[in-house]
Formats: sequence, structure tokens, C-alpha cells
Amino acid sequence: MKKFKQFVEAMKFKVEVEGLPAMYMDGNSPSQVKAHLRKLVKQPSMIKSVDRMTKHDVKKVYRDKAQGKDETP
Repeated sequence: MKKFKQFVEAMKFKVEVEGLPAMYMDGNSPSQVKAHLRKLVKQPSMIKSVDRMTKHDVKKVYRDKAQGKDETP
């Protein structure tokens, strides 16, 4: 029998940091992603938002970028 942790995959999060374009990161929770970003960014106040996205939405954003369409907020 498999354990629950084997079924759980990392979720995708849209991260907006001041002065950088939107990034997509994997993580288990928004707090884990924010903690990782705090280690990378000099000032934690530069982190604007961390929003969960589905795999489908992330693929759709990349497809639109490849076609030259602007990202919709």
C-alpha cells in the first residue's frame, strides 16, 4: 500500500516580485515558497504575491507567451 505522500505532487505557484516578471515555482504550500524566496531576495517586502495555479493554467500562460500574446492579469 502506498503512503499519501507518494501521491501528492508539488503544486505550482505564480510569484510576483518587484522589478521582475511573473515566475512560476513548485512548492508544497505558499508559506514554503515565501520562505524560499526570502532566502533569495534581499528584502522580503519585494515579494508582492504568491498565488496557487493549476498545471493547466501554467501551460496556458506559456502557450500564450509562445504565440506572442500578452499575459492577462
